[in-house]
Amino acid sequence: MSTKFLFPCAVGLALLGVCPLRAQYESGQERTDPAHVPTPSKETAAPAAPAPAGLSDWITYAHPDCCGPIGGNGPIRAELYVRTGPTLPVEGRLLGHVLETGWEVAAGGRSLFFDPGMDWAWTLDIGISNNHYQGQRSDIHFPLSVLVPNSIGTATPVNIEATLRNLNITYADLWTGREWYGRFPANSCQMNWRAGIDIGGALGSGRAEFEEIRHRASVCAFAGVALHADVEMPHGCCTYLAGFRTEWDYNWVNMLQSNNGQFEAVNFLFTAGVRF
Repeated sequence: MSTKFLFPCAVGLALLGVCPLRAQYESGQERTDPAHVPTPSKETAAPAAPAPAGLSDWITYAHPDCCGPIGGNGPIRAELYVRTGPTLPVEGRLLGHVLETGWEVAAGGRSLFFDPGMDWAWTLDIGISNNHYQGQRSDIHFPLSVLVPNSIGTATPVNIEATLRNLNITYADLWTGREWYGRFPANSCQMNWRAGIDIGGALGSGRAEFEEIRHRASVCAFAGVALHADVEMPHGCCTYLAGFRTEWDYNWVNMLQSNNGQFEAVNFLFTAGVRF
């Protein structure tokens, strides 16, 4: 075999041996001499203790940082409530003098967006309320135009003077506000108190019944402001509430046609609820 053939073969074999070694070094692996591999001690050779069984922190919400801060770094809580009490018409060109003291019943839910210390919270309140009033005066009449059937099968508009028997209004309410906590933060296990202010409005449907004609119905609305104070009683996972709320409402009533149907009312409501 000639030298010219052997020399290129030797060079090729050397390059083939160097290339894998170079690739191994460039991949960040260290060279290890099998003759100097340390024997693992009993401490390093001992298997790690198994983790206790159970749900992960992510599932149990122990570390909700995956979603970022919530509620301006403070928690968000929810409440359910019922309210009831008298509603007093105090002003209005016609209805303010015709309506007796009525009664309101309301129910709904609130979201509370607390500060980190849970000393105060912004609130959002969505609910349904019903106000019922009786008419108290028969000497005040409402000029109304009604359709009366005639002999030829059509209806003729007729003007009458009607006396209001009662007024019933059902509203879908929306309030927003802020409240402050007294002796302790809202997450305290001690009995506590709070006070707050709300502004809001509502849209709904009203029904007026008269002595002379059948009822009339129309869309109604109000805008108002409210003050409230409550006592909080923590028990278990919930906090029970009992308190008092005062509202001032300006109401628009449209079923009275050209008559002035606006009136103001002050409501004195007792509140019971639960926060969780």
